[in-house]
Amino acid sequence: VVNEELYAVGSFTSIDGHACRGVAKREGSEWVNVGLYSDPDGFIIVDIISYNGALIACGDVSPDGDEDGGVIHFDGNSWTPLGGGIVGGQGTSMAVYKGELYVGGLFPIGPNPGKSIMRWNGTEWRNLGIGPQIINGSYQYNYQMEDLEVHDDLLFVCGGFKYASGVPAEFVATYDSL
Repeated sequence: VVNEELYAVGSFTSIDGHACRGVAKREGSEWVNVGLYSDPDGFIIVDIISYNGALIACGDVSPDGDEDGGVIHFDGNSWTPLGGGIVGGQGTSMAVYKGELYVGGLFPIGPNPGKSIMRWNGTEWRNLGIGPQIINGSYQYNYQMEDLEVHDDLLFVCGGFKYASGVPAEFVATYDSL
């Protein structure tokens, strides 16, 4: 449920007999398409959220087959990568925390400012300090950020990491100021 409206996300190509690629909204007694986009390599949308009045979706998505994707926004007509998107990876979960959009997933640092988690402030992607790692001080191994949730004014993150900003934190960490 986003802004009191029910959405369905996934890898479907039709809903209620109408063409629909991965995002549908319930209107009355039927599902309606929320903007078509093309992704020749396939797609799986796994999360949807509202940020600064815009509808944002994440998953294994790459509009028009570009390498950049992972997190896309709807402009009222079509879906495009948010702020250039995630390079070489995918988003799995999102949360809005202290006015910024946080996206977790499976993506490398280097072309992206963060590894497996980063935040969007409305104009640019930023990291979370040195962020989560499997080996303290190393970005050598890949892991996926599984979920992000805000509770009691803390951002909870969980995934395949063992350190969060240099602090031991096996698979779960909290952030309270960034």
